Amino acid sequence: MKPVFMITTLFLSSLACGEIMYELIDLGDLSGGNSCARAINNLGQVVGYNEVEGNRHAFYWDSTDGMIDLGTFEGYASAAWDINDERTVVGHYTSPNGSSYYDHPFIWTEPDGMTGIQYPYPYTDLGYRKGQALGINNQGQIVGYGGQGGDTYPFIYENGQYTALDHFTYMQSGAYAINEEGRIAGFSRIDVEHLNHTSSEFSGILWDINGDMTIMRPFLAGSTNLAESFAYDINNQGRVVGTNLSLRTNYDLRTFIWDETNGLIELDAFEDYFSSAVAINESDQVVGYYGQIYDQYYLPEIAFIWDEINGAVDLNTLIDPLTGWTLVSAYDINDYGQIVGMGIFNGQERAYLLNPTPEPSSFLLLGMGAFVLTRRRKKHI
Repeated sequence: MKPVFMITTLFLSSLACGEIMYELIDLGDLSGGNSCARAINNLGQVVGYNEVEGNRHAFYWDSTDGMIDLGTFEGYASAAWDINDERTVVGHYTSPNGSSYYDHPFIWTEPDGMTGIQYPYPYTDLGYRKGQALGINNQGQIVGYGGQGGDTYPFIYENGQYTALDHFTYMQSGAYAINEEGRIAGFSRIDVEHLNHTSSEFSGILWDINGDMTIMRPFLAGSTNLAESFAYDINNQGRVVGTNLSLRTNYDLRTFIWDETNGLIELDAFEDYFSSAVAINESDQVVGYYGQIYDQYYLPEIAFIWDEINGAVDLNTLIDPLTGWTLVSAYDINDYGQIVGMGIFNGQERAYLLNPTPEPSSFLLLGMGAFVLTRRRKKHI
């Protein structure tokens, strides 16, 4: 890991200099529709979704072949949420069921294409089921949720078998990300009995390798009520990022980072806006988005990167202003500092890739030849 860490450290120390720190790459589109990049692995391969004739289609992108439509399997729409370094993609496809529709988890590999996977729970009396695969690590372990109606259940899937993760009484839980040790970040709605107060609320959850749960929740300042939180990503050091109701201003979403030593700490990110951290890499670089609340809706407006040296920085200040882009959200960052997300260009939502300057290609082989990279994978937010 040292070659990557040294280069990343040098890069971090220059973020505050006001220079152009990233080369922006437009990932293109399948048919002219809106697109969004959701995940990138350590080989610079990207997945996400693009609108095709009004419906989302999962895509895979690399610098050689460009954007490739992964199809919709047995449905009419799909989205890819994660990719590991073995080029295995996970996500969901959508199929109709009478007047309604349901999401179903999929795995995509180059030899087999897109295939559906079974559901994670043995409740055969619940009828038609739904689910999404949201994260995958380099061991091929997959996490996500399955459910029926408004109920959802977190799961881990490996070697063709599902294991339902422990959760609280309320059936509204999900797993977003899994690292190389098998530790999982997600959320669960916690019932009154476990909270010891009058209402059930959501909390970020860390599932350890033995299945034990850690609740990641702060108290609201001056209140006996607990603030809600959601955990979206975890790196191999066990640091978790996500969003919670602010300790300082009730009902404002704020970015947090959590570890076993320090607990949940709000990041100093854009005081007058809501913010959400979506991904963290092995150098503890965090990416996400911030924005304003419109009629009780949290709408991403500006992509950011955070690190301990520079704090939170608007990614739009780190690209060439002549590109004409507005970077709205950052959804993933790999261990070489490459970032993917969604931006606006010529009035259209577009998937982008940011390459640190100098490009990672100039030092990629240096790192890959020195160690076997262990990379946690993620989530869908």
